[in-house]
Amino acid sequence: MKVAVFILKDKQFFIRQEEGLRLVGNPLVVAKKMKETGIKLIHIEDPEIKTMKNFDIYDKLTYIINIQVEAPCDEKIIKKLLGVKARVVVELPCPALEKFKENKKLLVGKVVDWKNTEGIDFVGDVIVFSESDIEKAEKIGKRALFWGKTKKKVFAEAEGYV
Repeated sequence: MKVAVFILKDKQFFIRQEEGLRLVGNPLVVAKKMKETGIKLIHIEDPEIKTMKNFDIYDKLTYIINIQVEAPCDEKIIKKLLGVKARVVVELPCPALEKFKENKKLLVGKVVDWKNTEGIDFVGDVIVFSESDIEKAEKIGKRALFWGKTKKKVFAEAEGYV
């Protein structure tokens, strides 16, 4: 499954490039185009997530396409995102995930360090950054979203694959 990755800032989608951010456009228009091209999931990084000032965009996007939003390990933010059926990506360790274990299918753990993965039992999927981490995820029964390039260089940096 191919995943599009965007940065949501000032209610607009951007992509990260070497020279900085490049405007892509209105998130709702972009999401409709992504869906038409076969994209099943949009991954969103939001530098303003703590203020939730883009929450209305998340809510509208979930009616168009599946989204997952990177969030801090903050119960209020996680609860609000789950309320609109957005997948929530939280960097592990995150002990607060236990309170949301009934939403396991919508919880994604971002594994930066396999030495401390507190909360991994309560997520359905994990984001990993190396090919060897894919195997680690599979061994514990997690679906892995791989962020990065393989040795074959078939993955683009701005895309994720399951």
